[in-house]
Amino acid sequence: MKPASKILCLLIVTLSACTSEPKEVLRGEYFDLAGYLHKEARQLSSTVRRAKKTVGIDGSYETKELQITDWEEELAPFIDADINKAAWRGKFREVKDTNKVSYVSEDTKIPVKELSVSFENNAINAISIVLKTDNILYSSYDSLRFFPDSLYEIRRVQKINMLGQKVYTVRASLKKSKAE
Repeated sequence: MKPASKILCLLIVTLSACTSEPKEVLRGEYFDLAGYLHKEARQLSSTVRRAKKTVGIDGSYETKELQITDWEEELAPFIDADINKAAWRGKFREVKDTNKVSYVSEDTKIPVKELSVSFENNAINAISIVLKTDNILYSSYDSLRFFPDSLYEIRRVQKINMLGQKVYTVRASLKKSKAE
């Protein structure tokens, strides 16, 4: 084999070894939150068209009934809290109860502190997520709750140094589409 061919083969082997694993392969160590919510978003797109949404900042609330066209975007804060990231493998402790499984991390570099999935009759009936971020500029504490086909809530308490604290809330009651 010519030296140029050897280098080319070595380069191909090296580059193929550096490719990242598909996301599906990374699933399995913990509950697949992103996969579950992508499936829910597809289902909601076909069955739920409207939501009664209440948004609040520091106790001042506004409620509107809205047409939801992109459930992937609507559920993005939940999807972003997926704990099946390669860098987070082994960083969560699993706690199982009769109808609930929780994943807890105390790692200060991981914003997701707890992901809990509750079951009823072998079906998911609630997902709760706690996020916490602390740094020199601000701290935030987020509580996210999702109830399939029913409701989701997001509550964020954010404290920015020298500007004080703000409390943000979003609550959306999902409304099924009428038969067309």
